[in-house]
Amino acid sequence: MFKNIESSLKHIYILGKKEIKSFLNDKIFVIFVVWAFTLNVVIAADAGNLEVKNAAIAVVNEDQSSLSRNITKGLRQPYFQEPVEIAFADIDDSLDKGKYSFVVVIPEHFQANLLAQKPTEIQLNIDATVISQAYIGSNYIKEIINNEIANYLQTSLVANNDLRPTFEQVIRVKYNPNRQSEWFMSVAEIIMMGTILSIMLHAVALVREKESGTIEHLLVMPITPQEIMLSKIWSNNLIIFVFSIAAMIFIVQGHYGVKIQGSLVLFFVGFIIFQFSIASLGVVLATFANNTAQLALLTVAVMMPMVFLSGAYTPMESMSPLVQKIMFLSPLKHCMDFSFAVIFRGSTLLEAWKPLFLMGLYGVILFTFSSLKFNSWFNSAR
Repeated sequence: MFKNIESSLKHIYILGKKEIKSFLNDKIFVIFVVWAFTLNVVIAADAGNLEVKNAAIAVVNEDQSSLSRNITKGLRQPYFQEPVEIAFADIDDSLDKGKYSFVVVIPEHFQANLLAQKPTEIQLNIDATVISQAYIGSNYIKEIINNEIANYLQTSLVANNDLRPTFEQVIRVKYNPNRQSEWFMSVAEIIMMGTILSIMLHAVALVREKESGTIEHLLVMPITPQEIMLSKIWSNNLIIFVFSIAAMIFIVQGHYGVKIQGSLVLFFVGFIIFQFSIASLGVVLATFANNTAQLALLTVAVMMPMVFLSGAYTPMESMSPLVQKIMFLSPLKHCMDFSFAVIFRGSTLLEAWKPLFLMGLYGVILFTFSSLKFNSWFNSAR
């Protein structure tokens, strides 16, 4: 029995070494993987900002009071460009030509009406062609205006002994105090690249065996389908794991200065379990595809919904109940939950065990299914 186990492990190790050598000899694939975990992570993190930065804004200041000037000054970088004062008649033309994303209109006698407690309002015109910027930017502007009005009223009324402040609002932002989306997006992109490559490398490795004819060599060798599967899983996962570690250390921590609140060891343990489950999915796709063209179509059909509905780009709570139930079956969704809990919230194993357990459970289910499917395909080929 032990002799058989030793022999099987030797087969898995030798075949795995062959996979690593095959990967290293494929210069295009090596360049792609290096790019995926370096420049791609930086580009995605910098370009995929979830907050408003440097948005073009204009102000129609018909009041020209100290309060209206304070509001204009409050609309500043890094959220907005230097506000440009325009005439009321130029609003529609400016928005139509895409000059400004936001136009704030402060009416005449705004400050006087506010002090006299008369009804008054500020108009905000928004170019909502970029819906995320429109929604987030409008909230920024609302908060800035409310703060400037509150500060002005408190200063002026207290000076006249008409008002005594009774409370102070203090907001504390945890886990990401500067609210930098680069922190979030860089980690998410590494996980995304790990997902895509875990599927692609394993699936392509098997399909290439078919296309090149080397699968016929494996058919006559005294090895089992499970040994072939495991050899491809450990070797390709090792490649992705090494690049993921490098990206976390040199890009997430080094370039962006993300403070890892939890254990990196725990994160990578979870990532290994996640890789195992996704690699099994790649093997399943390979058994359905006869060539790389078919594999590409299958991979896109599976990966795109998995990636975009993982919770990385859109909160799960905002999705329909049906989609949430479907995505509960996705290992990527649980990997995102686990990773952000450990990296940003400093969760321990006792606190983050549930997504870790579900990733492991789905890994066992997918590996069992892929093993049966690959075994059936392998035996039929023989």
